[in-house]
Amino acid sequence: MQKILQNNILKKLSFALLICLLLSGCTSNNIVSDASSDLILLPDDAEEQSVSLSDAEKKALSSQLAEKWLEKWAEISAEKEMVKAEASIFSFDLTDGGYLTAIVYPSYKTNSAVFYRLSESGVTEYGEYNCGSQFELLKNSSEDYLHFITQYSGSAVGTTYGTNEIDDEYFRVSESSLEPVLHVGRQEFDGNTVSWFSYDLNNNSSEISAEEYAELNAQYSQDGEAVFSINLDKDGDRKNDTFCSFEDNSEELSSAIMASLK
Repeated sequence: MQKILQNNILKKLSFALLICLLLSGCTSNNIVSDASSDLILLPDDAEEQSVSLSDAEKKALSSQLAEKWLEKWAEISAEKEMVKAEASIFSFDLTDGGYLTAIVYPSYKTNSAVFYRLSESGVTEYGEYNCGSQFELLKNSSEDYLHFITQYSGSAVGTTYGTNEIDDEYFRVSESSLEPVLHVGRQEFDGNTVSWFSYDLNNNSSEISAEEYAELNAQYSQDGEAVFSINLDKDGDRKNDTFCSFEDNSEELSSAIMASLK
């Protein structure tokens, strides 16, 4: 009788243990299933996906920028002499889905450009810069860099006939500004380079060697991939090849901006 009772107790304990193990397994499977669902719903690279602008957004931003530019031009033309209401317009497609748009106009012995950022947040002005006619966008890792080349004739920089100064400037494109990262230049005489120099953030220059110049310039020109480039003066006559007249004509200006947002 005692053995029968012991056997019954052992059977009940074994059955209870089996139930616990089964329940434990089900709970464990539920946890794994829930975790897998979370990973699917929240991928690690979700924040890195860029959002492209729709055609309606591009049109609205083009009109907004056209109005902003006409206000800006009223200030520029009041401050500067010998400027024409003619603009060359182009846009760079940025990594995050926005655009870096340049409005370039001819000024005294060179070009000037005002850069804007166009995004879902609206139009942000980055500022005005002296520039040349050659521009390119470089992608280095996950960042965008603007590079432009400015060529000054000897008369523009106060040197002798036959001398040219050629500057390379690089900027990191952030959400709120163009951050200067490098400014170097070289001086040519009769087609031969005779000196090299670099600028600090206060625009003070110091002479460097040809090797130092090459190393500095290579930091971005070699490590970054040029994804877009434009030359506004392909025939070399020191005049922008294509431009639109915008004085009192915001529709033409808006259409030119829209056309640049490919």
